[in-house]
Amino acid sequence: MVKLQSLTLDENYFNTTMPNWFDSLFNLSILSLKKNHLKGSFPFSLCKIKKLEVISLSQNQLSGELHSLHTLNGLHVLDLRENRFEFELPVLPKFVVTVLLSNNSFSGEIPKKFGELNHLQHLDLSSNRLKGTPPSTLFSLSNLSYLNLANNVLSGEFLDKLHCGGKLGYVDISSNKLSGLLPSCLVNSSNGRVVRYARNCLSFEYKNQQRGSYCKESGLRWKKFKEWEVIALGAMIVGFVLVVLVFGVLLCKKCDLRKKSRHNLLPNFVQDKSTAGVSSEVLANARFISHAVKLGTQTTPTCRQFSIQELKEATKNFSLSTCIGDGSIGKVPFFHYTK
Repeated sequence: MVKLQSLTLDENYFNTTMPNWFDSLFNLSILSLKKNHLKGSFPFSLCKIKKLEVISLSQNQLSGELHSLHTLNGLHVLDLRENRFEFELPVLPKFVVTVLLSNNSFSGEIPKKFGELNHLQHLDLSSNRLKGTPPSTLFSLSNLSYLNLANNVLSGEFLDKLHCGGKLGYVDISSNKLSGLLPSCLVNSSNGRVVRYARNCLSFEYKNQQRGSYCKESGLRWKKFKEWEVIALGAMIVGFVLVVLVFGVLLCKKCDLRKKSRHNLLPNFVQDKSTAGVSSEVLANARFISHAVKLGTQTTPTCRQFSIQELKEATKNFSLSTCIGDGSIGKVPFFHYTK
Protein backbone atom coordinates (compact mmCIF):
# COMPACT_ATOMS: atom_id res chain seq x y z
CA MET A 1 0.00 0.00 0.00
CA VAL A 2 3.04 2.27 0.11
CA LYS A 3 2.66 3.07 -3.61
CA LEU A 4 -1.07 3.85 -3.29
CA GLN A 5 -1.90 7.22 -4.88
CA SER A 6 -5.70 7.31 -4.88
CA LEU A 7 -8.10 5.86 -2.29
CA THR A 8 -11.82 6.24 -3.03
CA LEU A 9 -14.40 4.45 -0.85
CA ASP A 10 -17.47 6.65 -1.30
CA GLU A 11 -21.09 5.70 -0.47
CA ASN A 12 -20.47 2.70 1.73
CA TYR A 13 -21.69 1.81 5.20
CA PHE A 14 -18.56 2.40 7.26
CA ASN A 15 -19.90 3.22 10.71
CA THR A 16 -16.64 2.96 12.58
CA THR A 17 -14.26 5.60 13.90
CA MET A 18 -12.19 7.41 11.33
CA PRO A 19 -8.73 5.72 11.15
CA ASN A 20 -5.60 7.75 11.76
CA TRP A 21 -2.87 5.71 10.07
CA PHE A 22 -2.78 7.54 6.74
CA ASP A 23 0.74 8.89 7.27
CA SER A 24 2.10 5.51 6.10
CA LEU A 25 0.61 6.24 2.66
CA PHE A 26 3.13 8.93 1.82
CA ASN A 27 2.41 8.70 -1.94
CA LEU A 28 -1.34 9.28 -1.52
CA SER A 29 -2.68 12.21 -3.52
CA ILE A 30 -6.47 11.61 -3.44
CA LEU A 31 -8.53 10.49 -0.43
CA SER A 32 -12.29 10.28 -0.83
CA LEU A 33 -14.50 8.68 1.85
CA LYS A 34 -17.66 10.75 1.42
CA LYS A 35 -21.21 9.57 2.11
CA ASN A 36 -20.41 7.06 4.82
CA HIS A 37 -21.10 6.99 8.56
CA LEU A 38 -17.59 7.61 9.81
CA LYS A 39 -17.29 9.06 13.33
CA GLY A 40 -14.57 10.62 15.40
CA SER A 41 -12.23 13.50 14.67
CA PHE A 42 -10.37 14.62 11.57
CA PRO A 43 -7.36 12.29 10.91
CA PHE A 44 -4.41 14.62 11.35
CA SER A 45 -2.05 11.93 10.14
CA LEU A 46 -3.08 13.29 6.71
CA CYS A 47 -1.12 16.46 7.46
CA LYS A 48 2.09 14.48 7.09
CA ILE A 49 1.37 13.49 3.49
CA LYS A 50 3.07 16.15 1.38
CA LYS A 51 1.64 14.89 -1.94
CA LEU A 52 -1.99 15.00 -0.85
CA GLU A 53 -4.10 17.08 -3.28
CA VAL A 54 -7.72 16.11 -2.53
CA ILE A 55 -9.44 15.41 0.80
CA SER A 56 -13.14 14.58 0.48
CA LEU A 57 -14.80 13.45 3.72
CA SER A 58 -18.20 15.07 3.28
CA GLN A 59 -21.51 13.64 4.54
CA ASN A 60 -20.13 11.74 7.51
CA GLN A 61 -20.41 12.23 11.27
CA LEU A 62 -16.95 13.62 11.97
CA SER A 63 -16.80 16.09 14.85
CA GLY A 64 -14.53 18.11 17.10
CA GLU A 65 -12.10 20.88 16.31
CA LEU A 66 -10.38 21.21 12.97
CA HIS A 67 -6.82 22.34 13.65
CA SER A 68 -4.38 24.02 11.28
CA LEU A 69 -3.94 22.46 7.83
CA HIS A 70 -1.22 24.85 6.67
CA THR A 71 1.36 22.05 6.26
CA LEU A 72 -0.60 20.55 3.34
CA ASN A 73 1.08 22.73 0.74
CA GLY A 74 -0.05 20.51 -2.14
CA LEU A 75 -3.73 20.47 -1.14
CA HIS A 76 -6.10 21.80 -3.80
CA VAL A 77 -9.52 20.51 -2.67
CA LEU A 78 -10.87 20.31 0.89
CA ASP A 79 -14.44 18.98 1.09
CA LEU A 80 -15.77 18.50 4.64
CA ARG A 81 -19.43 19.41 4.06
CA GLU A 82 -22.24 18.02 6.20
CA ASN A 83 -20.29 16.88 9.23
CA ARG A 84 -20.32 18.04 12.84
CA PHE A 85 -17.12 20.05 13.08
CA GLU A 86 -17.22 22.95 15.51
CA PHE A 87 -15.12 25.75 17.04
CA GLU A 88 -13.22 28.17 14.83
CA LEU A 89 -12.30 27.73 11.18
CA PRO A 90 -8.86 26.19 10.56
CA VAL A 91 -5.80 27.80 9.02
CA LEU A 92 -5.74 26.73 5.36
CA PRO A 93 -2.79 26.02 3.05
CA LYS A 94 -1.98 28.95 0.80
CA PHE A 95 -2.36 27.05 -2.49
CA VAL A 96 -5.83 25.61 -1.83
CA VAL A 97 -8.33 26.07 -4.68
CA THR A 98 -11.66 24.70 -3.39
CA VAL A 99 -12.83 24.81 0.25
CA LEU A 100 -16.27 23.37 1.08
CA LEU A 101 -17.11 23.53 4.82
CA SER A 102 -20.87 24.09 4.75
CA ASN A 103 -23.42 22.47 7.09
CA ASN A 104 -21.19 22.14 10.12
CA SER A 105 -21.09 24.01 13.43
CA PHE A 106 -18.10 26.27 12.93
CA SER A 107 -18.23 29.42 15.05
CA GLY A 108 -16.26 32.62 15.54
CA GLU A 109 -15.30 35.06 12.81
CA ILE A 110 -14.01 34.34 9.33
CA PRO A 111 -10.21 34.61 9.62
CA LYS A 112 -8.62 37.53 7.82
CA LYS A 113 -6.04 35.07 6.49
CA PHE A 114 -8.75 33.74 4.17
CA GLY A 115 -8.42 37.04 2.29
CA GLU A 116 -4.81 36.09 1.43
CA LEU A 117 -5.62 32.80 -0.34
CA ASN A 118 -4.86 34.05 -3.84
CA HIS A 119 -5.41 30.65 -5.48
CA LEU A 120 -8.86 30.18 -3.95
CA GLN A 121 -11.69 29.77 -6.51
CA HIS A 122 -14.60 28.22 -4.54
CA LEU A 123 -15.44 28.93 -0.91
CA ASP A 124 -18.58 27.61 0.78
CA LEU A 125 -19.02 28.43 4.48
CA SER A 126 -22.82 28.40 4.51
CA SER A 127 -25.00 26.96 7.31
CA ASN A 128 -22.61 27.38 10.20
CA ARG A 129 -22.54 29.72 13.21
CA LEU A 130 -20.06 32.28 11.92
CA LYS A 131 -20.40 35.83 13.22
CA GLY A 132 -18.83 39.23 12.73
CA THR A 133 -18.35 41.12 9.48
CA PRO A 134 -16.84 39.22 6.51
CA PRO A 135 -13.32 40.41 5.61
CA SER A 136 -13.50 42.84 2.68
CA THR A 137 -10.36 41.26 1.18
CA LEU A 138 -12.29 38.02 0.74
CA PHE A 139 -14.46 39.58 -1.98
CA SER A 140 -11.50 41.00 -3.84
CA LEU A 141 -9.55 37.74 -4.30
CA SER A 142 -8.45 37.69 -7.92
CA ASN A 143 -9.34 34.04 -8.63
CA LEU A 144 -12.45 33.65 -6.48
CA SER A 145 -15.56 32.86 -8.53
CA TYR A 146 -17.94 31.29 -5.98
CA LEU A 147 -18.55 32.63 -2.45
CA ASN A 148 -21.34 31.29 -0.21
CA LEU A 149 -21.72 32.74 3.30
CA ALA A 150 -25.47 32.18 3.66
CA ASN A 151 -27.28 31.09 6.82
CA ASN A 152 -24.83 32.26 9.45
CA VAL A 153 -24.92 35.02 12.06
CA LEU A 154 -22.78 37.53 10.15
CA SER A 155 -23.45 41.14 11.10
CA GLY A 156 -22.23 44.70 10.63
CA GLU A 157 -21.96 46.84 7.50
CA PHE A 158 -19.85 46.50 4.36
CA LEU A 159 -17.23 49.08 3.50
CA ASP A 160 -18.42 51.63 0.93
CA LYS A 161 -15.35 51.10 -1.22
CA LEU A 162 -15.40 47.29 -1.12
CA HIS A 163 -13.87 45.92 -4.31
CA CYS A 164 -14.99 42.65 -5.94
CA GLY A 165 -12.60 40.43 -7.87
CA GLY A 166 -13.03 40.25 -11.63
CA LYS A 167 -13.89 36.53 -11.59
CA LEU A 168 -16.44 36.70 -8.77
CA GLY A 169 -19.63 35.44 -10.41
CA TYR A 170 -21.73 34.16 -7.49
CA VAL A 171 -22.15 35.60 -3.99
CA ASP A 172 -24.68 34.41 -1.39
CA ILE A 173 -24.88 36.37 1.86
CA SER A 174 -28.57 35.69 2.55
CA SER A 175 -30.05 34.78 5.97
CA ASN A 176 -27.60 36.70 8.10
CA LYS A 177 -27.76 39.87 10.23
CA LEU A 178 -25.99 42.26 7.83
CA SER A 179 -27.13 45.89 7.74
CA GLY A 180 -26.53 49.14 5.86
CA LEU A 181 -26.02 49.42 2.12
CA LEU A 182 -24.60 46.90 -0.31
CA PRO A 183 -21.35 47.91 -2.03
CA SER A 184 -21.81 48.81 -5.67
CA CYS A 185 -20.00 45.68 -6.82
CA LEU A 186 -22.56 43.46 -5.04
CA VAL A 187 -25.58 45.07 -6.63
CA ASN A 188 -26.90 42.95 -9.54
CA SER A 189 -25.90 44.55 -12.80
CA SER A 190 -25.20 43.73 -16.39
CA ASN A 191 -21.86 42.13 -15.53
CA GLY A 192 -23.69 38.83 -14.95
CA ARG A 193 -22.75 38.53 -11.28
CA VAL A 194 -25.40 36.79 -9.16
CA VAL A 195 -25.80 38.15 -5.63
CA ARG A 196 -28.27 36.77 -3.10
CA TYR A 197 -28.86 38.95 -0.04
CA ALA A 198 -32.42 38.24 1.19
CA ARG A 199 -33.35 37.92 4.90
CA ASN A 200 -30.82 40.42 6.23
CA CYS A 201 -31.34 43.90 7.68
CA LEU A 202 -30.04 45.83 4.72
CA SER A 203 -31.44 49.18 3.62
CA PHE A 204 -35.19 49.32 2.82
CA GLU A 205 -34.47 49.78 -0.88
CA TYR A 206 -33.50 46.12 -1.08
CA LYS A 207 -36.24 43.49 -1.27
CA ASN A 208 -36.99 40.69 1.21
CA GLN A 209 -35.23 42.28 4.18
CA GLN A 210 -35.93 42.00 7.88
CA ARG A 211 -36.59 45.04 10.01
CA GLY A 212 -33.59 46.66 11.61
CA SER A 213 -34.93 45.79 15.04
CA TYR A 214 -34.80 42.09 14.13
CA CYS A 215 -31.01 42.07 13.91
CA LYS A 216 -30.65 44.11 17.09
CA GLU A 217 -33.09 41.92 18.98
CA SER A 218 -31.30 38.81 17.72
CA GLY A 219 -28.05 40.18 19.05
CA LEU A 220 -29.67 41.02 22.37
CA ARG A 221 -31.29 37.60 22.55
CA TRP A 222 -27.94 35.98 21.91
CA LYS A 223 -26.34 38.15 24.59
CA LYS A 224 -29.14 37.38 27.06
CA PHE A 225 -28.84 33.70 26.20
CA LYS A 226 -25.14 33.85 27.08
CA GLU A 227 -25.98 35.65 30.32
CA TRP A 228 -28.55 33.00 31.18
CA GLU A 229 -25.95 30.34 30.43
CA VAL A 230 -23.61 31.94 32.97
CA ILE A 231 -26.41 32.29 35.53
CA ALA A 232 -27.50 28.68 35.04
CA LEU A 233 -23.93 27.48 35.39
CA GLY A 234 -23.50 29.52 38.58
CA ALA A 235 -26.76 28.14 39.98
CA MET A 236 -25.63 24.61 39.24
CA ILE A 237 -22.32 25.17 41.03
CA VAL A 238 -24.04 26.73 44.07
CA GLY A 239 -26.55 23.88 44.18
CA PHE A 240 -23.76 21.33 44.03
CA VAL A 241 -21.89 23.05 46.88
CA LEU A 242 -25.07 23.14 49.01
CA VAL A 243 -25.69 19.45 48.40
CA VAL A 244 -22.12 18.65 49.44
CA LEU A 245 -22.48 20.78 52.61
CA VAL A 246 -25.80 19.14 53.57
CA PHE A 247 -24.33 15.71 52.99
CA GLY A 248 -21.32 16.64 55.13
CA VAL A 249 -23.54 17.86 58.00
CA LEU A 250 -25.65 14.70 57.90
CA LEU A 251 -22.51 12.58 57.85
CA CYS A 252 -21.09 14.44 60.88
CA LYS A 253 -24.35 13.98 62.80
CA LYS A 254 -24.33 10.29 61.99
CA CYS A 255 -20.75 10.02 63.27
CA ASP A 256 -21.72 11.83 66.52
CA LEU A 257 -24.63 9.44 67.07
CA ARG A 258 -22.32 6.50 66.62
CA LYS A 259 -19.84 7.94 69.13
CA LYS A 260 -22.63 8.55 71.68
CA SER A 261 -24.00 5.04 71.26
CA ARG A 262 -20.52 3.61 71.80
CA HIS A 263 -20.06 5.79 74.90
CA ASN A 264 -23.40 4.60 76.35
CA LEU A 265 -22.43 1.00 75.83
CA LEU A 266 -19.02 1.47 77.46
CA PRO A 267 -20.15 1.38 81.19
CA ASN A 268 -21.98 -1.92 80.66
CA PHE A 269 -18.91 -3.28 79.02
CA VAL A 270 -16.70 -2.10 81.88
CA GLN A 271 -19.15 -3.42 84.46
CA ASP A 272 -19.23 -6.81 82.81
CA LYS A 273 -15.44 -6.75 82.49
CA SER A 274 -15.03 -6.02 86.24
CA THR A 275 -16.27 -9.51 87.10
CA ALA A 276 -13.54 -11.10 85.04
CA GLY A 277 -11.10 -13.10 87.17
CA VAL A 278 -13.54 -13.42 90.18
CA SER A 279 -14.26 -17.02 91.26
CA SER A 280 -17.78 -18.41 91.01
CA GLU A 281 -17.78 -19.08 94.79
CA VAL A 282 -17.18 -15.45 95.68
CA LEU A 283 -19.87 -14.37 93.25
CA ALA A 284 -22.30 -16.88 94.81
CA ASN A 285 -21.52 -15.62 98.33
CA ALA A 286 -21.99 -12.05 97.21
CA ARG A 287 -25.35 -12.88 95.72
CA PHE A 288 -26.34 -14.70 98.95
CA ILE A 289 -25.35 -11.75 101.13
CA SER A 290 -27.22 -9.32 98.89
CA HIS A 291 -30.32 -11.52 99.06
CA ALA A 292 -30.05 -11.82 102.84
CA VAL A 293 -29.79 -8.06 103.27
CA LYS A 294 -32.92 -7.63 101.20
CA LEU A 295 -34.78 -10.18 103.34
CA GLY A 296 -33.51 -8.52 106.54
CA THR A 297 -34.82 -5.19 105.50
CA GLN A 298 -38.15 -6.77 104.75
CA THR A 299 -38.52 -8.70 108.14
CA THR A 300 -36.84 -6.33 110.65
CA PRO A 301 -39.53 -4.37 112.65
CA THR A 302 -39.32 -0.64 112.93
CA CYS A 303 -37.77 0.86 116.18
CA ARG A 304 -39.94 2.32 118.96
CA GLN A 305 -39.46 6.02 119.61
CA PHE A 306 -39.79 7.32 123.22
CA SER A 307 -40.61 10.79 124.34
CA ILE A 308 -38.43 12.61 126.89
CA GLN A 309 -41.17 12.32 129.50
CA GLU A 310 -41.30 8.51 129.07
CA LEU A 311 -37.54 8.29 129.44
CA LYS A 312 -37.57 10.37 132.61
CA GLU A 313 -40.22 8.11 134.19
CA ALA A 314 -38.44 4.90 133.16
CA THR A 315 -35.01 6.02 134.48
CA LYS A 316 -36.28 7.80 137.53
CA ASN A 317 -35.26 11.13 136.11
CA PHE A 318 -32.01 9.65 134.74
CA SER A 319 -30.88 8.28 138.11
CA LEU A 320 -27.37 6.83 138.37
CA SER A 321 -28.88 3.67 139.76
CA THR A 322 -30.17 2.85 136.28
CA CYS A 323 -26.79 3.41 134.59
CA ILE A 324 -25.06 0.37 133.11
CA GLY A 325 -21.97 2.07 131.68
CA ASP A 326 -20.43 4.96 129.89
CA GLY A 327 -20.82 5.63 126.16
CA SER A 328 -18.80 7.78 123.82
CA ILE A 329 -21.11 10.73 124.48
CA GLY A 330 -22.34 10.09 128.04
CA LYS A 331 -23.97 7.68 130.50
CA VAL A 332 -26.01 4.74 129.16
CA PRO A 333 -29.16 4.05 131.18
CA PHE A 334 -31.07 0.75 131.35
CA PHE A 335 -34.75 0.36 131.82
CA HIS A 336 -37.51 -2.08 131.11
CA TYR A 337 -40.57 -0.84 129.34
CA THR A 338 -43.86 -2.59 128.97
CA LYS A 339 -46.76 -1.21 127.06
